[in-house]
Amino acid sequence: MWREGLLIKLENMGIGGRMYNWIASFFAERKIRVKVGDEYSRDFKVENGTPQGSVISPLLFNIMINDIFLNLDECIKSALYADDGAIWMRGRNVPHLAKNIKRAVNKIEKWSYEWGFKLSVSKSCYMIFTNKRNIDIGEIKLYDQPIKRVDEFKYLGLWLDSSYTWKTHIKQLETKCKKVINLMKAVAGNDWGADKQSLLNIYRALMRSAIDYGCIVYEAAAKTSLQIVDKLQYRALRLATGATKTTPINALLVEAGDTPLEIRRVRISLSYWIRVKSSSEGNPAKSIIKNCWEYSKFTRKGFGWNVNEWAKMYELEDKTFSQNNPISAVPPWLFPETKVDLKIHEMKREWKHNEVGVKSSIYIRQSFYSFLKIYTDGSKNSKGNVGIGIFIPEFNICICERLTDLLSIYTAEMVAIIFSLQWVEEVRPDRVVICTDSKAAIESIHSGGNSRKDLVIEIYQSLYRLYRYGIEVQFCWVPAHEGVKGNETADKLAKKALGKQNKDQISFGKGEGKSIIKKKETEIWQKIWDEDEKGRRLYRVQKSVIWKNYGKRSRREEIIFTRLRTGHTYLNEFLYIIGKRNNDICEGCAEKENVDHVLMNCIKYAMERERMRKVIMETGRDWSIKGILGTDGDREENMEINKALFLFLHNKK
Repeated sequence: MWREGLLIKLENMGIGGRMYNWIASFFAERKIRVKVGDEYSRDFKVENGTPQGSVISPLLFNIMINDIFLNLDECIKSALYADDGAIWMRGRNVPHLAKNIKRAVNKIEKWSYEWGFKLSVSKSCYMIFTNKRNIDIGEIKLYDQPIKRVDEFKYLGLWLDSSYTWKTHIKQLETKCKKVINLMKAVAGNDWGADKQSLLNIYRALMRSAIDYGCIVYEAAAKTSLQIVDKLQYRALRLATGATKTTPINALLVEAGDTPLEIRRVRISLSYWIRVKSSSEGNPAKSIIKNCWEYSKFTRKGFGWNVNEWAKMYELEDKTFSQNNPISAVPPWLFPETKVDLKIHEMKREWKHNEVGVKSSIYIRQSFYSFLKIYTDGSKNSKGNVGIGIFIPEFNICICERLTDLLSIYTAEMVAIIFSLQWVEEVRPDRVVICTDSKAAIESIHSGGNSRKDLVIEIYQSLYRLYRYGIEVQFCWVPAHEGVKGNETADKLAKKALGKQNKDQISFGKGEGKSIIKKKETEIWQKIWDEDEKGRRLYRVQKSVIWKNYGKRSRREEIIFTRLRTGHTYLNEFLYIIGKRNNDICEGCAEKENVDHVLMNCIKYAMERERMRKVIMETGRDWSIKGILGTDGDREENMEINKALFLFLHNKK
């Protein structure tokens, strides 16, 4: 990298003064030498490039290369990530496209000469995305060398193919996932090895993360191609849970607690949609989520076609989201220091339970005797209604406001503090202490946390204005529901606000949007689980898709427990289905041998059944299939029931 060129660009960007001088000094008089064994070479002066390993080096390189596509024609679209760049143009007139692309390459070549870069011809290539054959646009040259044409290419971890089918990417993904499956096979057997949770962690860390990467793009692939990925998920989950090959897919997913990939892709797409929607207008991805004539004229499976429909389905369309990286109107170095008192939280450990309210009130009265005290609180009910309450004892002022539904309690607490500061700006008392029972809110204000940065900045700006007026503001944590009168009143006001009709429209944060998506995703999955005709044996003992950990077991016990819950075991009923037996009859009872029969009726296991019945009765469990296989208790109780269950199939596979 040409250092002097970088300094020119920094100056053009308006960077000067000490920062400019520091960067210039950072490059000055740099030397290197080579070590081989114990010997060192002589010093060599480094005239160009940034020092490797320095934190600022990648940023300086990005500044230097950032305008590589700046002077291209408007018809040429571009993308740049570090030193990986791509340009493209779309249309039906092939000669016109080729002409513009070649002119763009020439401009990029000219830019490289001006700023001291040399682009790699061997690493560069071009593709034509089309279903037509024998399209020839001639040679595209860079530095008078032809750029090779390819039918598939890996760009930022995604394999692009010229027919836009994503078959190459899915094939590469399949190869990678099969390696993870082989790893899982190596660490787990039917009688030994890693437990279920460890295997699921391996799957989620190494395999599902690869499946998730770029799924919002390759989701446009054909259904048959996506089914290849789905089958890989099922194989991994069967290994982790120990389920048989005939276990229904829906039961397998519920038993493993893993969302179907089709629903998961929607969640990931909507999470990205929220991020794009809350970004600035300069984000090139912003145009994808806007209405376009192509979306109404053509039917496709791409992200732009589907994501707005998904947003309607998940009830996100009419919601506003806070900006991703808000910038304060006041320079951050001018913000006054926030004074936060968390001593009550520390002293509470030494107090008796019935003393907390009284001693907290005494501490506040003594420590802030000359301060105007403002108590704030937020509340949220099961319907998602959100309200805030503010109580100012000295003036007997009560404020309760209804906020936008589905906001988090954290956001409600922060908004209550903002409303309090706005009241202080109007009245302008000399000294104020804001008492809240939200430790997370106070810590965010103190540290400038990243959660709801927009609200944190708004609080800082209010504090700055109050500081300019000469008003002192402090924050104090108080325990909730411990008898502190001001806090109890604020809590009642917040609950009262839940019943109000008018709402103050507060934007959602990215985390709150994801919570809404996750909740809706669970509802959709639950509806599928309720209405599906398959997997009904597991549905009898677990009607909810929310996965539960049923305690620690050995690998052998986990496999047996999974097969008992799903109903697909190596009992005679199953052996008959797969052709291993001539009938499905129990040898001792002349009845169909399945899980219900063995656990509840089989004469052969009468002694073991009585032993298990006593264990279950002692632990207060329900003596039924659901009670045995579907309820979760503490670890010791589950271990006793595991031992009793294990006796049933001691001579079975």
